[in-house]
Amino acid sequence: MLGKPMFPGVSTLNQIERVLKVTGMPTQEEIDSMNSPHCTKIFSTIPHIKQVSLESIFPSAPEDSIDLMNKLLKFNPSERLTVEECLEHPYVSQFHVIEKEPVCK
Repeated sequence: MLGKPMFPGVSTLNQIERVLKVTGMPTQEEIDSMNSPHCTKIFSTIPHIKQVSLESIFPSAPEDSIDLMNKLLKFNPSERLTVEECLEHPYVSQFHVIEKEPVCK
């Protein structure tokens, strides 16, 4: 959408903080789903971050693009859209021409 990184952090921690500004802090259940002691440690060191909406960052973005980003920015992978679901999402489907796309098997 921007032609540049959405969360251009200057360090790993800074990048995580930038993502959290949009997503909010993950719940304990979401942190546990990452199955990573390193992630648990990182999230325990991050102070409360005031959350902002994607709409405020991208005020002229189409509503369906905001919906897609919100559905992709999930901590728990089982809650994120699959590749197939992304291709069927209204924002992406406008660019999706199945007859012109190769499929791996």
